[in-house]
Amino acid sequence: MAFLLSKKKEDLIELAEELGLIVEAGLTKPKLKDLIVKSPDYVEEDVKVMFDRIVKDRIRTEEKVEKL
Repeated sequence: MAFLLSKKKEDLIELAEELGLIVEAGLTKPKLKDLIVKSPDYVEEDVKVMFDRIVKDRIRTEEKVEKL
């Protein structure tokens, strides 16, 4: 679960939304993590895979923008 706090808040928000969770404005990273972990759809290994993909996609997009 600690892996959830190691990346950017925007990544946690995207993960929560992909899990079908409602993300309220102003949630902190720890509260987002709790929301995700308490989700009925939370399966740690599946969430790790989803989260890794979200982070890689964001990094890839940031690198493309930097090249422009």
